[in-house]
Amino acid sequence: ARLSEHASPPEAEAKAACGTDETLHQQETELSQALLSQQDAGSVQFLQDQEAVRELLQIAKGAASSQGQQNEKTLERDLVEVSKQQQKGFDPFQMMESVRQGVRLDLGLTQLEPVEMKLISLVLAGILSAEDVAPLVLMALQSGHGLVQALSGWRLEGEKDRSNHRRSHSTRHLPQQPIPRSAPPAVAVLNLSYTYMGNTGVELLSEVLHSTGSNLKTLDLSF
Repeated sequence: ARLSEHASPPEAEAKAACGTDETLHQQETELSQALLSQQDAGSVQFLQDQEAVRELLQIAKGAASSQGQQNEKTLERDLVEVSKQQQKGFDPFQMMESVRQGVRLDLGLTQLEPVEMKLISLVLAGILSAEDVAPLVLMALQSGHGLVQALSGWRLEGEKDRSNHRRSHSTRHLPQQPIPRSAPPAVAVLNLSYTYMGNTGVELLSEVLHSTGSNLKTLDLSF
């Protein structure tokens, strides 16, 4: 009896300790479950947010592509309208008739020097008559000085004639009348395809195209 009385207090303490351990283990389990549930809820919310952002990006891309397609369709429609208006204003039969009535000057597949382009531009502009080209070139060949000096001499002679003309009219006290220059030839087509003429030739040709009274209808500069 005495032994049992002395042994009872340690057993009670052991039982109390076991109960405390079980309580702590249960609390830890509940806490870990609560943390896991919160983590799962956060992961689910993160995934939902990511999906929402992805959907917004898809909507934005779709709107941008739709706007781009609309702009392309509008541009194509405008181009078609402009093409239709140009076709209405273009009369091919009238253009063919104008070309048929004129002269075709074929200078393709060659190399033109600046002085040669100057001679061509003078003829096209009506400053030098077509009848004077052959004697001028023949004189340049016979003299051996070249076409540059021949054109310079022709210009000096022209200036001398104009000055004599002005002096003769001034002695008579008549109003000065400009010397009429020859009319430009009716060149309707100028073919310069695959022709090298340099920057100077292009500048001279531009002067002819912008001159008044030009009869050019077609200019072929293909290369």
